[in-house]
Amino acid sequence: ALKAFSVELEIPGDFRECTYSIQGTGNVGFHLLEALIQNGARKIRYLSDVSGGIRMQADISDDLFVQLKNHLDHKGAPKDFVHPDVEFVPGEAILSADVDVLVPAALQNQIREDNVGQIKARLVIEAANGPTTPGADRMLQERSRKAIVVPDILANAGGVIVSSWEWLQNIEDEKWPLVMVNKMLESTMARGFQPVRVARVAVCEHHRHAAVGVGLGRVRVVVDAVMAVVQRLHPPVVDLQVPEAA
Repeated sequence: ALKAFSVELEIPGDFRECTYSIQGTGNVGFHLLEALIQNGARKIRYLSDVSGGIRMQADISDDLFVQLKNHLDHKGAPKDFVHPDVEFVPGEAILSADVDVLVPAALQNQIREDNVGQIKARLVIEAANGPTTPGADRMLQERSRKAIVVPDILANAGGVIVSSWEWLQNIEDEKWPLVMVNKMLESTMARGFQPVRVARVAVCEHHRHAAVGVGLGRVRVVVDAVMAVVQRLHPPVVDLQVPEAA
């Protein structure tokens, strides 16, 4: 999502130059933080969990990341993390942060009608399931400074994709290298984003509607293919009986 939409953000450079606010330090939020650091994106400004958040006053250094990772690995809350370049902020500051990219990666219904006006990010990536209410979603699209919302159906599909590959490895008794899996996932996600972006431009202005439309189109193709096979294997029975004369 970050690579696909960095151009639309109109930010010099690429996703590594964006500033970030991440809500959630669980499996999704923490691994996103780690992936950003590993790929050279160090402008993570805000991070939170249910207890509160922290603000990084400068780009995350190697030393800061190691200390923060160790703290979170030992089940420490972000609000309890102590470092000279970090300060505590209330949890609601994460959503209203003045950053390029906001990633709600925790709970449902975090961006609502009552707080959507505080969203300043140009790109909202729904790493959680349903973090934006329908009403707030419409308001984000209708305001003069529109935010690009990458819907959960698209943004967090990677987990399901990799799960299917784990199933495949199990039945084939194989173990794929992590580097290969990551490259395959990046390629697969990129291919998934492209038709959605095309549909958004050609049919509608909303990535969520475009993603659902593309998904339903693919389901229809599969259903039609299955029905064609069923009809070949079990052709309809034609009643050849001659009706009785009146």
